[in-house]
Amino acid sequence: MRVHPADLMADESTLNAQISEHIRIARLRRGLSQRQMEVALGMAESTFSRYESGQRVISAASLCRIAAVLNLPTSDFLPSVDMS
Repeated sequence: MRVHPADLMADESTLNAQISEHIRIARLRRGLSQRQMEVALGMAESTFSRYESGQRVISAASLCRIAAVLNLPTSDFLPSVDMS
């Protein structure tokens, strides 16, 4: 999905929802449960599920840790930006 930069600034909740959905898809492709992710990340119970459901905004540091556990680059979780 390609997004114009101005659209990202206008709708932060949409961006957070897209990131959350990308994380959920990546986790499912790896065959991991939310609980397994929480254990691997050293997170309190339900923290990861709140990230994945969009109930909690994901920090850059947490996104990097999630990407590392899933063995993916952080860019896989972000929408492509159309600079034209």
